[in-house]
This record gives sequence, structure tokens and C-alpha cells, in this order.
Amino acid sequence: MPLWFKNCIFVFECVLLWNLKSWEKKMEISHSIQDNIIVIQLAGRFDANGVAPVKRIFRELLDKDFLYYVFNFSGVDFVDSSGLGCLISCIHTLKPRKGNIKVAEMQNKVKSVFELIQLHKVFESYDKVQTAIDSYK
Repeated sequence: MPLWFKNCIFVFECVLLWNLKSWEKKMEISHSIQDNIIVIQLAGRFDANGVAPVKRIFRELLDKDFLYYVFNFSGVDFVDSSGLGCLISCIHTLKPRKGNIKVAEMQNKVKSVFELIQLHKVFESYDKVQTAIDSYK
């Protein structure tokens, strides 16, 4: 086998491995409470792998009667239909209880997805988390 062909295979394997590792990234999720409003900080890819932990945290907080949320998207570099479906599911759960979800600090790629499928009409969006929190007052 020629050396150039071996080099091509090596490069292909490296690229494939890198892509697999980037798909395996788990979303990081944390939350804090400010003025009885939950701020959920997301980082990474908000895809099918991130839905279950977000829903788990959301249910735990909802069981404690928290009704107002701000999702901080500053660390989210990718969102797919699973992530968006999760948000829609959460807001449908909150609406009968008079709760709400607002989103803040979305990167341009994520903001474009929200606008493309008209979710900016469902979720109030803010440039800063603090502004979103203040809007509840």
C-alpha cells in the first residue's frame, strides 16, 4: 500500500474519531435561584442527549412549585429538534399553572434556529439573563 494512501487513511480516521467525540459531548446543566426565578444554565449541544437531564431538573423544580424560568443559552452552540421539543414540552406544562419560560443570551446560530421555526414568538428572548429575570417583576 503506498505511503500517501496510508496517510489518507490515517487522516480520515482522525477526522472520524474527532467527529465522534464531538457528538458524544454531553450537555452541561446547572441551575440557580434568583428572586424565586430559576435560571437554568446550558452549555454544549442541546440535542437528544441533553433532553433527559433538562426534563429531570425541570420536573424536580416544578415539584417544588417553581413556575418562572430563564434558560441561559450562552454556552449552547447547537440545538436540534429534540432540544426545541423539550423546551416546548416544558412551557406546555407550565402554561396551565400560569408559569413561563424565557430565554437569554443565545448565540447567533441558535437564535437563527429559533427565528426560523418561529419560536421567538413563543419564548421571550433577552440579550442578558438579568434583563430576563427583571422582566418577571
